[in-house]
Amino acid sequence: MALTLSRARELLDSVESFQRRGPSSGRSLAIEDQPALEAALATMVGGGVRQVSVSVPDTGAAGELMRVALAGRRVAAVEPATLRVLCDPRSVGRGPVREAVRAADRCELRVTESALREAVVLDSSAALVWSGSGAGERRVSVVRDAAVVGALTSLYAVAWAGALRYADRPGPDSRARSQTGLRILECLRAGQTDEVAARVLRLSLRTYRRYVAEIMRELDAGSRFQAGARAVELGLVSTSA
Repeated sequence: MALTLSRARELLDSVESFQRRGPSSGRSLAIEDQPALEAALATMVGGGVRQVSVSVPDTGAAGELMRVALAGRRVAAVEPATLRVLCDPRSVGRGPVREAVRAADRCELRVTESALREAVVLDSSAALVWSGSGAGERRVSVVRDAAVVGALTSLYAVAWAGALRYADRPGPDSRARSQTGLRILECLRAGQTDEVAARVLRLSLRTYRRYVAEIMRELDAGSRFQAGARAVELGLVSTSA
């Protein structure tokens, strides 16, 4: 795991280095004009897109990112490309992500607390990378450099492998989504012992442990720690202390 994280950091540094080189490293692309955007993407990949991967951090730009990702799917040569959406838990419930995932076939959504950068990767041949945050500073660059696209692809693969499928999110009637279940998840996230948590929640120790076992099954968690971590990934509990 340490080796994987070290490698991911090296790849991240290479991408950040690319972004610091300035306009000469990638051409700017205006994405408000949908036909022009799709034409530009088709030129980039030659109509052969098979997989589109988009990462959506909690920056408020979900609509922009999903618009580009869906445009990338539409330039596929024969059939809709597979769409992978890697999302910060706080962005999952936002309209653009929810609507795009609901409408698209061959789409998988995963959630992660890992740091994400705004990017759309088209297969392993091209990418669009966002930079800047203030008004007039945001810029999306088309990246064709094989080393940089490869770095982004590898970073995405690492984050994707460690993320939780949104389809595994507990339903509205699950124990984990109940008021008591959410309070139990807060206790698990905080690392409280069963005895302390049961006393705080005014439950018998036996009842508390039964609820914990049900929640762990719903979250497919192998330990109390993992249940708390997955609850954070799914946005069921806050990351704050």
